[in-house]
Amino acid sequence: FERDAEDVRKKLYLLKEKGIRKTVAENIGAVYLSLKNGLETHGGFGLNIFNSYALKEYEIMGLKSALLSFELSSERISSLSGMKKGIAVYGYLPLMRMRACPAKSARGCKNCSGLNTLTDRKNVSFNLLCSEKKYSTLLNSVPLYVGDKNFKNIGFKLIYLTVETPEQSQCIYDAVLNSDKFYAERTAGLYFRHIE
Repeated sequence: FERDAEDVRKKLYLLKEKGIRKTVAENIGAVYLSLKNGLETHGGFGLNIFNSYALKEYEIMGLKSALLSFELSSERISSLSGMKKGIAVYGYLPLMRMRACPAKSARGCKNCSGLNTLTDRKNVSFNLLCSEKKYSTLLNSVPLYVGDKNFKNIGFKLIYLTVETPEQSQCIYDAVLNSDKFYAERTAGLYFRHIE
């Protein structure tokens, strides 16, 4: 949020002083702050990059690479040109971000652990992650997994870890590295659906 820009700028400066040289920016304001602070900046999926024009514009702006929208089909991904690009191959992807936390009690955030669960009318559970008591992210109920699929025209793959244990994280990393099948409940997202 704009009111947090100065605080973020100070944090970026301190991180740079500690040796951090690269950032991932999830919105255009974050791209600006990161580049202004002299950090190598990479685009996250929050930029929602859908086409070669957007890739080119972000490259001109100064991004070194970008994660493509996870709403693109594999066919569209293979047709894009521009800077180094990647895709999410694993993760409980965000469904929405909210400033008003639906898990906040009448007593406020005092006893919140930062991880809550919401259950819908069909009894499906969704993890809700708090970010510094400023906004919450509702995650999909099942993870995306396409680590066993072959994608053309990508330079990197993102494993988006949020609620996994260290042991689960290692297993997921190994599965993606070896292009293994994923035997738990999962989704392939929109990568292999044809939507007009």
